[in-house]
Amino acid sequence: MAAAGIGLNTHIWNNNIRSVILLALYPLIIMAMVWAVAYVVAYAQGGYNIVRYEEGPNTVWLNVGNPEYVANNIILEYWPAILTVIALWFMISWLFHTSMIRRLSHSHPVTRQEEPELYNLLENLCISRGMPMPRLEIIETHARNAFASGIDNKSFAVTVTRGLLNSLQKDEVEAVLAHELTHIENRDVRLLIICVIFTGMVGFAAQMVWSNIRYSLLVPRRRGNRNNGGGVIILIAIAVVLWIGYMATLFM
Repeated sequence: MAAAGIGLNTHIWNNNIRSVILLALYPLIIMAMVWAVAYVVAYAQGGYNIVRYEEGPNTVWLNVGNPEYVANNIILEYWPAILTVIALWFMISWLFHTSMIRRLSHSHPVTRQEEPELYNLLENLCISRGMPMPRLEIIETHARNAFASGIDNKSFAVTVTRGLLNSLQKDEVEAVLAHELTHIENRDVRLLIICVIFTGMVGFAAQMVWSNIRYSLLVPRRRGNRNNGGGVIILIAIAVVLWIGYMATLFM
């Protein structure tokens, strides 16, 4: 019994270490993506009018022509603002992740009166493990899925789909619930929330760029504007950079 307890505590400790490592690595990935985007834009524009140089009361725009120089200077000048945006995004997502997940998944909480059999299954599993019962939620979809979420006892939740409940037997549903409770016990869900927060940040940026690309391609432009094609190429290049960064966050 003691060995099992030590093993569980070690697993929780390891997950906490992974969470700290992810918190350190994700900002570095974002900074690398900003550098890559700046490099692409500077390369497309020849590096002109990108880097700012303060000389007394006047601002002088350097005609650099070196994309690497431009990207490096943008990082050196704007890294505090970049880290501030990352920190704000993380705090907002950390505080409101429950409502964000519920809105994205279209789940809704259920009570014992609404789902007595499912509720009793989860409650009995929690009693047998000596752990507080997480919130129980259901997604009204034919897809078969289940997941755990949350960062503490107040926000922990187990969510299952209606399709899963309709397709599995009682003992099979109980096994699924037990599996999700294991993620909560091991604090795997906290690690998942951190991944979702930063992956969502990159995905949101990619979606904004893609919207700009569609707008540039579909909305007619005035005649004589020769920069439209180059602007679309730049946006596509930025979208590629964001996609690479998004995939990097998924495999971390």
